[in-house]
Amino acid sequence: MSLASLLTSVESSLAEAGIPSARAEAEIITGHVLGLRRTGLYIYGGRDVSPPDRERVLDLARRRAARYPLQYITGECEFMSLAFEVREGVFIPRPETEVLVECVIDKVRAKGAAPRAVLELGTGSGVISVCLGRALGAESEGSLKIVATDVSRVAVDTARANALGHGVKNLMQFVLGDGISFLRESGGGGDFDIFVCNPPYVAASQIEGLEPEVRDHEPRAALDGGEDGLEFMRRIIPALPSILARGALAAFEIAPDQGESVGRLLTGAGAGEVGVVKDLSGRDRVITARMA
Repeated sequence: MSLASLLTSVESSLAEAGIPSARAEAEIITGHVLGLRRTGLYIYGGRDVSPPDRERVLDLARRRAARYPLQYITGECEFMSLAFEVREGVFIPRPETEVLVECVIDKVRAKGAAPRAVLELGTGSGVISVCLGRALGAESEGSLKIVATDVSRVAVDTARANALGHGVKNLMQFVLGDGISFLRESGGGGDFDIFVCNPPYVAASQIEGLEPEVRDHEPRAALDGGEDGLEFMRRIIPALPSILARGALAAFEIAPDQGESVGRLLTGAGAGEVGVVKDLSGRDRVITARMA
């Protein structure tokens, strides 16, 4: 079977399974197995594909047609124009989360003071902390410390690998477990001037309606925010004053209908300058505040 014919076959199987970008994903899967970029798939389109490689491509295509996430198949995901490792059991980064990272960077630079310490709860694959480290590390003249926590060992291992791959491992401390408990037990509270979190914020009743890639394969703990999606934030936000420095920036990713509710939680915790930032679709996506 020629490479061109294989691509067409994979595209057809993905399209029949309801994959929206069937051609693009056929190219990604085939290129992943054969070690070819997109242009190479067409330059060598007339060449035969060896039986072992053909079967590997078709096997991965069958997995994708069964709605197994493409990012778990290839082992990587693009975030802020960088390639990050992702593994099964780790939440797959979304483009919307780039708004959270960009918002934090913009607010830090607008203030004009180099940050000293960043805390991220629920780091997952580490994309938020790694991108903040890349953007803000040089501005802090080597003094920036980023603590990234997660209750999942596979997430912490993945985040550590991504920090190493993107050259910011020297800025990072990874903590396996509940970040709040760790800080209270270690006496590390009050030192952080940036807090960032993409919490589980999907209401439990909405999870069954998510796409099968998300519902059936991604870690539920990274999605399920309890009855109304705010359970995690109700637990974390009241603890922020004991963890963050005065004037520290706190930033959360939120669902589009949660801005008012999370804003009240932040105000109730003594925060000021509460504001909501919209994503590229015009929906509320990030909420920020300054701790009093």
